[in-house]
Amino acid sequence: MAKLCIVAGPGGDNVKQMIIQEAKEFFETVTYVSIKKVRIALENGKSQAFYKDTSLDSFDAVWARGFFEDYRLMEILLDILEESTVFLVNSTEGFQVCNHKYLSIQAAVRLGLPVPDSYICVSPKIANELAEKIGFPAVVKLLSGFGGKGVMLANSKKEFLPLLETLTLFREFITGQEFVASEATDYRVLIIGSEVLGIRRKGAEGEWRANVSTGGNAEFVPLDSELIEMAKAIASYLNMRVCSVDFLKTSQKKHVLIEVNFTPGMLQKIFKNQIAQKILAFIKKNVEERKKESA
Repeated sequence: MAKLCIVAGPGGDNVKQMIIQEAKEFFETVTYVSIKKVRIALENGKSQAFYKDTSLDSFDAVWARGFFEDYRLMEILLDILEESTVFLVNSTEGFQVCNHKYLSIQAAVRLGLPVPDSYICVSPKIANELAEKIGFPAVVKLLSGFGGKGVMLANSKKEFLPLLETLTLFREFITGQEFVASEATDYRVLIIGSEVLGIRRKGAEGEWRANVSTGGNAEFVPLDSELIEMAKAIASYLNMRVCSVDFLKTSQKKHVLIEVNFTPGMLQKIFKNQIAQKILAFIKKNVEERKKESA
């Protein structure tokens, strides 16, 4: 009897019911837990994570679907479960790095992967100087953004300064990135264990971002071997079994890595339940293999 626990933040509520329904096709017991209802306890020299009175290490597998807003508690939860016998889809390190947009770009650079010129700072004066150095248009990102939210384009210094003032007002880190003209199209490499899927996303008319959540479209496409190898490299580096890696194609036809996602979007509007099914099948396969090994 296989037991799955799905721990998620509010950022995953839009696909909650679909994921629960699909999970019941693979697992006899499915428990969906809001990260806000997880209790962490350090007793008798051991840290444990609980939902109500159930320890999460009593499940066969835990699929953590977390975002930046869930950072503190999810980070501790993953760290605890890594010390248990539970099959964990992704690592604590993967969560930490992917939920900090600049760290994910920095990880790519360490592997020698191409990325757009980027910067992070807290000083508006320094941000202004760096933006002028990189040039306009410039992309401004919130560290906590996902699904296309918190990503803004400044076409000039005149447009950049109000964004700068707003970020400073809300005490946000100022992160900027070189703008890559890509006709609102990007390429997502979805990694699910040894399976790799290619997705081309196209932004809605008048949109500069390639996001389905803002009205765009997507389709499965074959991928260049170069993209596959780059995505696999960073997934392995961050110990991520399931993730998505996004690329833009430059005017010189070269690909640059722009983001690594700990919690890949289900893109349910386009692909229905297909992505959830593939991830759940991967988790179930690993649980079954572990049970055979321990039998």
